[in-house]
Amino acid sequence: MHSQAHPYRRDLAKTFSFLALHFIVGFSVAYAFTGEVGVSSAIALVEPLANAVVFFFHERAWRQDFSWWDFLAHRGAPESEFGPRVDASDEPGNTPTPTQS
Repeated sequence: MHSQAHPYRRDLAKTFSFLALHFIVGFSVAYAFTGEVGVSSAIALVEPLANAVVFFFHERAWRQDFSWWDFLAHRGAPESEFGPRVDASDEPGNTPTPTQS
């Protein structure tokens, strides 16, 4: 049974296990092509880290728990010193209106 207190714990665990496997594969392939430990390590570190971030959001998108539009428009975020929240029900292209609290 999954904990409701930490709904993303499983996604994060999967992300880090995938990251470890990806690092091993990335290093092995890069070393096979370059024969250099330093270059292979750099390639193996940068590429999987970027993929790990993509994988996390990919999992959330498949679960329909993530919207790139809302993320880019900063919708659904709590009110901060930068201004009020924006209502997530606004359509793309419309001028967003602050929500009433």
